[in-house]
Amino acid sequence: MIRAQMSLEIVIIYGLAIVSIGLAVAIIFTFLPAFSQTPATATYSGFQGFKITAVGYYAPYNVFYIKIQNLLNENIEVKLISLVVGSQNSTGCGGAYLQPLDYYECNITYSNPGSFSGLVYIYYTPTNISSAPVIASRGSVYT
Repeated sequence: MIRAQMSLEIVIIYGLAIVSIGLAVAIIFTFLPAFSQTPATATYSGFQGFKITAVGYYAPYNVFYIKIQNLLNENIEVKLISLVVGSQNSTGCGGAYLQPLDYYECNITYSNPGSFSGLVYIYYTPTNISSAPVIASRGSVYT
């Protein structure tokens, strides 16, 4: 009788432990969406002189990200990358030097309640010209 009672107590204790762990995992994934959401991928068009290798919006952190490749046949300095959605303008990275075919990733903080379409401007300056103007490459992004 004592063995049966001990076995029953062990089964109950392990059962309660498993239920508690399952409940904790369910609460984490219900109330902390950062654990369960994946980045929204986006489509894009435009961006002369650059190849866009990744672009999207990561909702848990309110971050728009864009990864570019320099397809211009010259060294450049990325001055600024700007995201314009409606009347909201969010600016991000800048100050990076890229050689031809180099990559650069920029994260722009942007509070986006849902999907959006907007313009992205990449402002850059060729570094091999002594008095180089700031040039903009524009493209559209849709998520």
